[in-house]
Amino acid sequence: MIKEAWTQEEIDTAKYMHLCYLEATKLLNPKSYNKNAQKPFDKLTKEQQFIDLFIARKMLNLVGYCPYYPYMLQKALKRFQATQSLKS
Repeated sequence: MIKEAWTQEEIDTAKYMHLCYLEATKLLNPKSYNKNAQKPFDKLTKEQQFIDLFIARKMLNLVGYCPYYPYMLQKALKRFQATQSLKS
């Protein structure tokens, strides 16, 4: 496993992207996605988390720095978590 130092922004982005993945896969045939990744980000294996973190870093490098992004991302994560707690 590659050891990386991740920024909080990269971690939050990876978590949000994984939530989007979970939301999208609900609409697909189960044969179309990895059933082993159908769990919260924190429950993924280190290798699975690495994939999300790696993609998050690449995406953030592509779009560049936006001073409002961390705030918007935290707000989106909280909003998603609130909707999930209402479902349980």
